[in-house]
Amino acid sequence: MYVELAHRVETLWQIAYRRLDIAEPEIRRSIPVWEAGELPAGGAVQREQIERALADPNGAYQRLRRVLDAWTALWFWHLTPDTTTVDGQQIAPPTVAEWIAGLQALLGRNPDSRKRKPSGPTLASTVSWDELDAAEGLELAFAGVTPVADVLRPGLPDLSRREHQARRQRNSVECDRPERHAADSAGAPCDRPRLGLRI
Repeated sequence: MYVELAHRVETLWQIAYRRLDIAEPEIRRSIPVWEAGELPAGGAVQREQIERALADPNGAYQRLRRVLDAWTALWFWHLTPDTTTVDGQQIAPPTVAEWIAGLQALLGRNPDSRKRKPSGPTLASTVSWDELDAAEGLELAFAGVTPVADVLRPGLPDLSRREHQARRQRNSVECDRPERHAADSAGAPCDRPRLGLRI
C-alpha cells in the first residue's frame, strides 16, 4: 500500500516537473539587451495557459500540493481544544486508514506498480505542452483519481480538516512575518489571498 502511494507520488511528480520544465522556456520574454546578440525568445504557450494548468485543482501539480499541505497539517496539528474546533465541532487527527484513503482518492491507485518495470517512452520524451496535457489526463483517468471537489465534500471530512489545519498554519506563518505585525496589532485579519503558484 505504501509502495503504491510512493509510485503514485513519483508519477504525478514526473508530470508536474515536466510541466514546470516546459513552462520555463515557453514563458520567457524577449527583452533587448545591448550587445547581447540573439537571446532566446518565449514559445507558443501563453502565460494564461500555464497558470491555468498549474492552478487546476484536479491537475497533478495541485494534487501533490494538497497532499503536501495535508502532510504539513499532520505535523503541526494543534492539541488544545480551542485550536482544534472548527465551526463548533472538535476535530481530531486522522487515523492511518483515513490518511491512506484520502491519499488514494487524491493520487489514484495503481496496484500493479510493484510488479511492473518501467519500459518504453517516459514523460521526459513528451515534448509539447499539448502532449503533456493528454498524458496527464490519461494518467489520472487510468489511476482512477477522485475529483478534488468530491474528496472535500462534507461526507468525507478528513481532508477538509487537514486542509483547514494547513491553511491555519500557512496564515500563522504569514502573520509571523515582521511586515505583518503592524497590521495584526491594528486588529486586521491576517489572511491575505495567495495564488499558490510557484513558477
